[in-house]
Amino acid sequence: MDNVIEMDNVIEMDNVIERLRNYVKDNPEMAKNGFIKGLDPETKKVVIIDNGEKKFITIDELENWNSNQTPQEEKIEVIDEVPSTPSIPNEQVEIMIEDEQPNEEIETLDTLDAQANQIVTLKDMQEAIISKNEVAINKALETFALDEKTGTININKAIKTVTDNSVNNVVNCIRDNTDLPSDLSAYDMKGNLLTQPLQSEVELQTLVDKSFSNILVYVEAAKLKNIVYDEKQVQAAKTKYFTSVQDRLNVLGLNKKEEPTVELEQNESERKVIELKPDTNIKKAGFADILILTIIVLIYAAIIINLVSKLK
Repeated sequence: MDNVIEMDNVIEMDNVIERLRNYVKDNPEMAKNGFIKGLDPETKKVVIIDNGEKKFITIDELENWNSNQTPQEEKIEVIDEVPSTPSIPNEQVEIMIEDEQPNEEIETLDTLDAQANQIVTLKDMQEAIISKNEVAINKALETFALDEKTGTININKAIKTVTDNSVNNVVNCIRDNTDLPSDLSAYDMKGNLLTQPLQSEVELQTLVDKSFSNILVYVEAAKLKNIVYDEKQVQAAKTKYFTSVQDRLNVLGLNKKEEPTVELEQNESERKVIELKPDTNIKKAGFADILILTIIVLIYAAIIINLVSKLK
């Protein structure tokens, strides 16, 4: 839940920054004359100086600011004669700044571009790659993809990190019968989910296809480092990725196999198997023996009678 709130705050902040930048572009005089001072990140309000007074207004209020309300430049009174004042040693002079508040953090216009280029989600990373913003990309990669030996960015380490997190996402979906979002803004730059997945049972192959798209973001990032993976390598990597997911499911006992239904089990238990068994009925056995002996006696009698008739 905290991740969802954090994501909403980031999106809202990005929206305010973008609107403020556009406003300054359209109204450059508002920044030049000192009317706009910056942005308060806590309240997401614009800091302005109106008639010498510091105010905090929303971006909506700034965009609707009446042109008649544009602050006038300060009038400086010219004094013909400078009154003489007793000299004060430099070490005793104290400069008081009424507007200064040490504990207050205000984003100036100079830092707005840096915030706008900050990479938080995979969507941000993808957009930075498309625009070839290597400064922002490198700054993001330095947070989790530095080579421990050389201290330089290792793109393969970034790919491995996102791959491991993607495997975890798929396994969790299989376990909880949920579906992965397709929107890259739903994942942080390491591939971890920032939102709650939808409750929906999905086939394993579909989950693998969706999650592998997250890995492909860093395959594109590798091109900026002059590391290019051809189609065969990507397909081989996807096959290996699918195997890794299956192995993890096997270890956790989450591989779903078709099992016979209750109805089939009942039919199986009711099925009768016919087997050959010896006849233990003594009466039947005695009658059969007598019948066989009678036939034998009749045969021999016929043979004897035939021989006797021939001798005569």
